[in-house]
This record gives sequence, structure tokens and C-alpha cells, in this order.
Amino acid sequence: EYSCCGGYRWSHGYMDWKATEMGARKNSVPDSCCLNVSPQCGANVFDITDPRKVIGKIHIHGCLTMMFTRLESHVQLILIVFAVVGGLLAIMELLGVVMTCCMASSASNRSTIGKRALIIVMTSMK
Repeated sequence: EYSCCGGYRWSHGYMDWKATEMGARKNSVPDSCCLNVSPQCGANVFDITDPRKVIGKIHIHGCLTMMFTRLESHVQLILIVFAVVGGLLAIMELLGVVMTCCMASSASNRSTIGKRALIIVMTSMK
């Protein structure tokens, strides 16, 4: 998916596999590193001395490098999504505060009207 090979160290790409048991013993990278995946397509890659032949056979960039490259290309979209979600949450919070204030004001008005009615009834009974 990322068109990569390796990734243990930041900038070594496919050469990371040389430090593994498979790479050291078989001089190979996994078949998933190959441009055209087939059984044993990554065999004896470290025996190839011409870099152009290696580039034509396997992906040379490490997976961390490719992952960060992909992330960098989508950073603007990610920031926009976070901004929209944050804005919507802020609007919902403000609406909650406004509705709470309206309810408190309404309850206060009803309480005042009730007190006035009680005073009128009490004074008329005297």
C-alpha cells in the first residue's frame, strides 16, 4: 500500500533488512518489497551492485519515510477536519449555555408572577 521496504531506521530504506536474520542469511528482502510481487522476487537483492537494477526490482524507500510523506500530503485536510469538529463542538456548548440562561430566566419570571398573584389574593382577602 505504501510502496515501501524496511523502516526500522529512518533513512536506510530497504537496507534495514540487511540487519535482520533473513537479510543476512539469504541476502534477501521480503517479497512484499518487490515492485512486481512474486515468490522469491526479493532474493539476493544485496548481491546487486548497480543501484539502478535495485531500483528497478524493489521499493527502496523505508515505510516510515513513505508513511510520513503520505501524512504530510494530507496535513491540510486533517487540520480542516479538526477545525470543523472543534467549531461544531464550540457552537453546541454555546447553544447549551444560551438555552440554560433562557430556562433560568423563564423559571424566574414564573416565580415572580406566582408571588405577585399570591400577594394580590392575600391582600384581597383582608
